[in-house]
Amino acid sequence: MLKLIGKIGCLTVIIIIGLLYLAINRGGLDFRWFGNKSEEAGKYLKNKSEHFAKDADTIHKTSDTIEKKFDTTIDKVKGKSKTDSKINDDLNKNK
Repeated sequence: MLKLIGKIGCLTVIIIIGLLYLAINRGGLDFRWFGNKSEEAGKYLKNKSEHFAKDADTIHKTSDTIEKKFDTTIDKVKGKSKTDSKINDDLNKNK
């Protein structure tokens, strides 16, 4: 466990030294480039997530439609319709 903590600490020190080196030698150019690229990636991910959300909504609506059709088909096969079951429920309540 201590070896892992030591490796993480060393990696953190190396990253900090690398960032300081970039800041001293090149200024903020690399940091601005990284910010622009991450912003472009964010826009791309947002567009893709909206696209996937629309697809998921379509799939959900389709599955609901299929489920309703399946239920009505099963009721027809059993010889019951929704109106028949409502009538039977009303008759049973009156008994």
